[in-house]
Amino acid sequence: MNTKEVARLAAVLIGLFTLMLLFFWGLAKIHTKVEMDSVLTTNGTTALMYAADHNDTSAVRNLLDNKAWVDGRNKQGDTALSLAALRGNNQVVRMLIDAGADLNTQNENGWTPIRRAKNAGNAATVRILLRAGATPEG
Repeated sequence: MNTKEVARLAAVLIGLFTLMLLFFWGLAKIHTKVEMDSVLTTNGTTALMYAADHNDTSAVRNLLDNKAWVDGRNKQGDTALSLAALRGNNQVVRMLIDAGADLNTQNENGWTPIRRAKNAGNAATVRILLRAGATPEG
């Protein structure tokens, strides 16, 4: 093989390798979009709910950027926002609000995110929800 043939072969191999990487990256992206709203536990918790409950802001951002269903509910009727409000995960609460989460959704017990925050003693979370337009509870 001469120098030109080696260079041509190297270019072809680099091109094939690049296409292969793009192919696998594309499949991973499709897989993420399909799986992100999938239920993770027997009580119906989704990846977004889990990330919100555990204050994993980078996972929440990634899921929201990939169009995760912001108002998905588990079997108790809780959403990612109600779980984040319960835990006082204020940065996640703001992210979910910015993504259009329903501020007044109720779980099976009739509890809204603001009520969950109030009962848990998360005053800062209550203020965030009120400023965003959540209905105050008496």
